[in-house]
Amino acid sequence: MSTSKRKGVCVYIVRSETRSGVVSFYTGISSDPWRRFKEHESGRGARFLKGRVNLEMRVVNEFETRAEAMARELEVKKMRKARKAKLFEDGFY
Repeated sequence: MSTSKRKGVCVYIVRSETRSGVVSFYTGISSDPWRRFKEHESGRGARFLKGRVNLEMRVVNEFETRAEAMARELEVKKMRKARKAKLFEDGFY
């Protein structure tokens, strides 16, 4: 995935680990996912990711409107962990 500017709103997944090695996935939306990821890395992003290590991000979908992105975000958040892991590995879905 290129880090170039996007015109739409993206759904992204962040893979992280606890210090004991438990893997988890965080799903969010942003018109600038790379800026948002830097916020997560610096601890200024979602409370869920604070204190987690080995953060990686993948953009999985891009939409023209925020409403479309929010609908897809909700779908992804409802997925089981194994399906989120596959989506994270495969990218666009």
